[in-house]
Amino acid sequence: MPLHTIVLRFADFNNIDTIAEHLKIIAASPSHTVWWGWWRKDDEPRKGMALRVVSSRCPLIVGLINRLAKKFYAAKCTKVEKRPGGPLIPSPNPERTPAYYQNSSHPAWFEFASINEISEEEFIKQFAGVPQANETFYIVEETDSGLALLDQDLSDPLLVKTRGDSILHVSDLHFGPDHGFREHSIKEPIPELSLADKVTEIVATLKDYKIGVLVISGDLLTRGLEQGYSVAEDFLDTLLKNLKLEKEHVVIVPGNHDIQVKDLQSDPFTYMLEKPYRRFIKAFFGVESIERLQRFRTPSSWQLRFLSLNSVSLRNKEHMEYGFIGKDKYDPFLKLLDESNDGESASKLAQQKILNFAVFHHHILPVQGIEEPVPERPISMMLDAGQLVTSFQSSQIHFALHGHQHVPFVGTTARACRTDNVWVGYDKPLTVIGCGSTGAKADRLANVIRDNTLGIYTPRGRTFEVRVERFNPGLPPETYMKVSLRL
Repeated sequence: MPLHTIVLRFADFNNIDTIAEHLKIIAASPSHTVWWGWWRKDDEPRKGMALRVVSSRCPLIVGLINRLAKKFYAAKCTKVEKRPGGPLIPSPNPERTPAYYQNSSHPAWFEFASINEISEEEFIKQFAGVPQANETFYIVEETDSGLALLDQDLSDPLLVKTRGDSILHVSDLHFGPDHGFREHSIKEPIPELSLADKVTEIVATLKDYKIGVLVISGDLLTRGLEQGYSVAEDFLDTLLKNLKLEKEHVVIVPGNHDIQVKDLQSDPFTYMLEKPYRRFIKAFFGVESIERLQRFRTPSSWQLRFLSLNSVSLRNKEHMEYGFIGKDKYDPFLKLLDESNDGESASKLAQQKILNFAVFHHHILPVQGIEEPVPERPISMMLDAGQLVTSFQSSQIHFALHGHQHVPFVGTTARACRTDNVWVGYDKPLTVIGCGSTGAKADRLANVIRDNTLGIYTPRGRTFEVRVERFNPGLPPETYMKVSLRL
């Protein structure tokens, strides 16, 4: 189908108003135009053919969307400078480019003669919809039935059958210098188990549990050292083989040690910081998207739905230690989940043997009784925790699973929000479960509990059992916590 136009998605970083900066140059330059760079993510398609068509059709009205701010624009594109298949190119005219990136290079530059804010309704009319995926470049095609926006398929995923009803939750494995276990098990002179074999041994001692889903809530690595990924692959290969699971039974998200933002040496706008993690999950799991929705059917007919989210989304030095996801990242998946919920409440869904989970790395509730901030390690609770809780309640999420804090945790929270002049939500508590650390060495563990931990969670009738086992390389495991939560 022929290309009609394109839509470019952008976000404001470091307190810069992207649109305002470009409009200033349109108003001030003699040509009344500005150059807009395409901040292509490293894992995105190069769009070479689309760029050539857009270039040939200029002047052309293209769409711009700041999805996080929910603002929509129509821009008049008068020229395209491109090199999608080759090296990045600098701005064709730095003086007509906003100062904050006038020295940057990109695969394409668009010359805009105007940028006008429009309503969401008008945007949908002109550009056939609002893109829901996380790419930065979308094509609008002409079809026999009208315009069509080519967006990522977020259709409800197929049900994956599991061999057990229980969820095994591990986190903060820290392969590399901070890992506390042998890379491979040895039998002599003193037997020592690798982490995969240790976890297998613990699960084998618990006779009433058969694992169906493995959840990993981030921090596979130590301080972003990429050589840890090969050890992580060995760990996963061994553990999945021991538990008789397939890769499709794994739910995984990144942590702050997997996407290192401390130095910010890479350009934050291109998401180069995510490249090593994305390369790992593509090579091992065959997927590229960090944000995913997965569904499982257990032998006892429970349907378990998992929304995987990236809480390492901040890209400025002031806030780089804190967790943040962003409503624009999870809202499309929550809308899909809402459709699957079919208007039922969380309690009704549980009665129908349906449970909804959100998985991310950083914590959304205080984990330790007293937090003591230190300059190099601030109290890094999610900056959008309140918005997350409200959104999760609204979409009937039963459980939020996280890592980050090396202390196991179970708590509930609820937030009242105003809808149609009525305060609701306070009667819909969200249960939050923190795994603690599963693989860190002793000096990386919290004083509260000087052991590693793993969680095994099992729906049983009208309750959800949370069991946490504590262990370390030299001692046998013991149960740290076992509670039954009412569904």
